[in-house]
Amino acid sequence: MKRLITTFIALAMFAFNVEAQIAGSVKLGLAGYQGDVHCRTDENIGALSRLSGSFGLGARIPLAEAVGLRVEGTYFSLSADETEFSDKGHISRGWTFENNFLELGALLDWEILGNRRFDENGKFKRTLTPLVFGGIGLAFNNPEVNFAGSNHPEIPTDIDEGDGIQFAVPLGVGLKYYLTEKFALGLETGVRLPLHDYVDGVSLTANPDENDAYGWGGLKAYFGLGGKKDADGDGISDKKDACPNTPGLAELDGCPDRDGDGITDKRDNCPDVAGPIDLKGCPDTDGDGIVDIEDQCPQVPGGAALKGCPDSDGDGVIDMEDQCPNTAGLRSMSGCPDSDGDGIVDANDECPNEAGTSLNNGCPEKDSDGDGIKDSVDECPTVAGIGTFKGCPDTDKDGVQDSRDKCPTTAGSPSNNGCPVIKEADRQVLQLAVQAVRFETARDALKTESYAILDQVVDIMNRYPDYNVRVRGYTDDRGNAAANQKLSENRAITCAKYLESKGVSRSRITSQGYGETNPIASNDTPEGRRLNRRVEFDLNLR
Repeated sequence: MKRLITTFIALAMFAFNVEAQIAGSVKLGLAGYQGDVHCRTDENIGALSRLSGSFGLGARIPLAEAVGLRVEGTYFSLSADETEFSDKGHISRGWTFENNFLELGALLDWEILGNRRFDENGKFKRTLTPLVFGGIGLAFNNPEVNFAGSNHPEIPTDIDEGDGIQFAVPLGVGLKYYLTEKFALGLETGVRLPLHDYVDGVSLTANPDENDAYGWGGLKAYFGLGGKKDADGDGISDKKDACPNTPGLAELDGCPDRDGDGITDKRDNCPDVAGPIDLKGCPDTDGDGIVDIEDQCPQVPGGAALKGCPDSDGDGVIDMEDQCPNTAGLRSMSGCPDSDGDGIVDANDECPNEAGTSLNNGCPEKDSDGDGIKDSVDECPTVAGIGTFKGCPDTDKDGVQDSRDKCPTTAGSPSNNGCPVIKEADRQVLQLAVQAVRFETARDALKTESYAILDQVVDIMNRYPDYNVRVRGYTDDRGNAAANQKLSENRAITCAKYLESKGVSRSRITSQGYGETNPIASNDTPEGRRLNRRVEFDLNLR
């Protein structure tokens, strides 16, 4: 059952999506019923009882010249009342029913004279045709039955079986009149032969061996009819029209020729411009055998290899793109020559026979400092250098170029900006000098035992010519602070003068006193005060 319903829906969707091939329909009429709740007296046997209104919608898909597939939905309202008839048995029983339901059908119809709607040239003419139809339908039944107090044992079964979807076989005949290509009216009548006995909801309680029946008759209107015989309206029937969807000329079998060159548009490579047949309808203005649409120079004769354009100097570059059209050159140079192959055309090359660079107008690059590195890539073009530093020098050869070397004439360490790193042993000498330099009590005069350590400081200064020294003097906190400040300054000056007297340049020496500030030990003990009375020597790069 589900498969049948799915098939019906698929057919309906197909019908309403076949462009210009279907006819929609609307029908209005009367329907009646014959079955178990029906008077069967002689005067009405075989007639339909209680006719009532019915309507429906549908679509017709042409399958052949006069055969079509219908997909229809029809609403029926059927009812009967046994008390309305003359048979006493029915009157006494007094059963009634009402069934308002929808029937969906798929039918084939044959319009017997349907192929006469169009003449031999495809022109429409009004036509009256009889038709017959038949198919299969699904009725969504919902009968409401009044058994008038009957206690028949099969009533519950009839009630259960009556509801639901039931099959029916629609059959009928009619007349159809085509008023226009897109509109027709029809009169139809027919009978539905259910494949069950539950249209009236009564079966086992009455006559289960004979199925119910219902019928319909009325007026039907068709619109949007398909099957047009001259789709493009050019007066040539589609059967004879080689271009049935585009208006055309009779002498070209219904195909158009927009440019009038005697070649149909679908065979014309240039349908909007007249041209000869041997060039498939395209013009060749310059007569070089190359049609204008493929000719890049349609007004000037040229060769096929260059798409119809001339090449006066024969270098393979067409004249319109050749900046030197009368002198053979290179395609990469827009047709101009480059004698030395340096990528600069001869006309712009100051040294056309010697390869050079664009920066030098085609002449070879210079190396001003003679270090083998061209000026264009030499970051120090006036000073000879090495390739490692892009032409810049490293005088002391310590791996740090001079421009970044704070000690360019003394080999040092890259980690120390090119300057030598003070050795640990020398740093220990400077630390020892803090306490080893001694002065007369409360004076700035050096004791003789200080000379040895100061001479070692002089030796360090001589071995590290890129370093300066700062001499800093300190005192303990005994006595007047101002006097202590002055004493510390004088002691720092005394040490500075000693270093200068031993050959250390004065420009490399600075001195400063800090008095009793920055103690390194407690001033509350003699030992602490001794440590605080000190001179410090700090080396730093110039």
